[in-house]
Amino acid sequence: MQIMRLFSLIIAFRSVEARMPEMVRASTAISAGRVVVVAGAAALVVVLLCAAPAPAAVEAVPAGAEVSEFPGFDGDLPSKHYAGYITVGHQPLKRHMYYYFATSERNSTTDPVIIWINGGPACSGFSAFLHSIGPLKIEGPMIHARDEPRTKLNPFSWTKMSSVLLVDSPAGVGYSYSENEDDYVTNDTSRVLDLYDFLSKWFSEYLEFLSNPFYIAGCSYSGVIVPVLAQEILKRNEDNGRIKINFKGYSLCNPAVDVEIENNAFVPYAFRMGLISDELYQNLVSTCNGKYWNNKGPSCLANLEQFHKKPMRNMILVRCLSSFPKAPSMV
Repeated sequence: MQIMRLFSLIIAFRSVEARMPEMVRASTAISAGRVVVVAGAAALVVVLLCAAPAPAAVEAVPAGAEVSEFPGFDGDLPSKHYAGYITVGHQPLKRHMYYYFATSERNSTTDPVIIWINGGPACSGFSAFLHSIGPLKIEGPMIHARDEPRTKLNPFSWTKMSSVLLVDSPAGVGYSYSENEDDYVTNDTSRVLDLYDFLSKWFSEYLEFLSNPFYIAGCSYSGVIVPVLAQEILKRNEDNGRIKINFKGYSLCNPAVDVEIENNAFVPYAFRMGLISDELYQNLVSTCNGKYWNNKGPSCLANLEQFHKKPMRNMILVRCLSSFPKAPSMV
């Protein structure tokens, strides 16, 4: 997909590139197909009431982390941006989590820090960054793009009143990688543990943000991940000797919360929205008896097969799961 050119490490990841092993530089090339662009989630408004003094500069950051330019964007970035890797895990072969951090355009010393956890699972955080919450967004249609897309300032960016942290999670998504390919088989629990490890180490490198109010936000499958990560932060905050994250809450957009309830709602919803015919709907109702999830009845399965052949998603938007050649397995 030509849109992937957008993320070639031109983003002054030239500075980050110096921190990557030689073997990993090659793996981050667009031709490796490791970076994914997904449709942005529906808009989610978070109201943060904070004072609004003049913007303040970040005092200390890891060497080489500052981003000086962004592909397709002309001019100065609206605030300080940083990018790099945080190493997580306790095995000899480590996992390296890629992050992108855009500071608040208002007052980065006191405004909240929000980490965005993308859904999927296995979708890069750059999808939300470039389609909804980030300071930059793609100009015009991006489908079937042949040239590097242009980016422009987003007047509705969350960075107007908060600093936004993106992370590609789990390892194997976007620019995040592992030295052990077995790590690309993952689950919700291991993902949460890696995210907490990431956060504790990230705050250790960006200590000036440790006292800022901290929020977690996400959409879709992150409805499974975010509440558990919030619980993990609160639990670890009670441990002596650990970094205390100033956690204030979380916000979810269109979250996945219950597989059975949500999947049983697909058929009646599709019918009400005019996505399936009256005939197919009546066949589903009569053969499945309202149970469309995990129904083993032969007649029900035959009708569900016809149902799932219908286009149910927004076809003008790129989906990461169809363009990601080696997504991590979920077990």
